[in-house]
Amino acid sequence: MAAYPSFNVNEILAVEELYAREDCRPIIVVNGEFERLRSGYYPSVFYPKIAKCSKNFIPLFETAYYIRNFKGSRPGVVF
Repeated sequence: MAAYPSFNVNEILAVEELYAREDCRPIIVVNGEFERLRSGYYPSVFYPKIAKCSKNFIPLFETAYYIRNFKGSRPGVVF
């Protein structure tokens, strides 16, 4: 199964629900915005479900490929 959650925080919650419903089958997540989830970008006061997801579900992921864009006067990409 593959998922493409983007900027809507409810999408990653839907992926978590799918994971639980599908008997923990592997899910390939493309562009999951995990840096925002891991960094605390979404305050737990306003997003308690995301905070719970960040602590319980996100650590289960294994990164297979990572790309980081750097914007600015000297843009670049780290693979």
